[in-house]
Order: sequence, then C-alpha cells, then structure tokens
Amino acid sequence: MENQNIAFTLGVGVLAALALFVLFFKVLKRPGKLASLLTFLVVLAVYVPLAVLYWASLDVFAIHFAFFTMAAVLPGIIVGNRRGSDVDGGRLHWDLGLSSAFL
Repeated sequence: MENQNIAFTLGVGVLAALALFVLFFKVLKRPGKLASLLTFLVVLAVYVPLAVLYWASLDVFAIHFAFFTMAAVLPGIIVGNRRGSDVDGGRLHWDLGLSSAFL
C-alpha cells in the first residue's frame, strides 16, 4: 500500500463514502445530516488507522482527509437543505439560506 496512486486511493475512498451515505440515507432512512455525520465518522475511523500504518506524508494525509470529509459532508448539506413542498415543490434552493443574512 506504500506505492499506491493517490488518484486511485482518493477515487475509491470518495466512492466508498458516497456509497456509505446512500446506505445510511436511502436504505436505513436516516436524516441527511445524520447520515452525513455517520458517514464522516465511519470513513475517518477506517482511514486514520490505515494512514498511520501506511504513512506517506502529512500532505498526502491532509489531501485524503479533505476529500473524504467533503465526500461525507456535501451530500448531507444538499439533501438536508431541501425546502418543504409548500415552499417550492421540495426542490433544492441553491443559496443555502445565505442570501437572507446579507439583506
């Protein structure tokens, strides 16, 4: 595992994180933000010991940590921020509620 390609490990890790999010959200019917948190915790519980055992460098660890965190958190933000069906048909509102903070 010492000579693994960083693109391969990032791709597999991100796809695994997305699959785990789908498992928590769709199959186990958890709310989006909870599924995101559980995905984040599981992915890091798997990755951190592997990173310690097969240490490449701190920059490689930081890149993986950032990508795996984004892959776990962003789906939770997207599905957890849906408006109710009475507002706009349940579609995602892309300003994430930030525009009202600047008005």
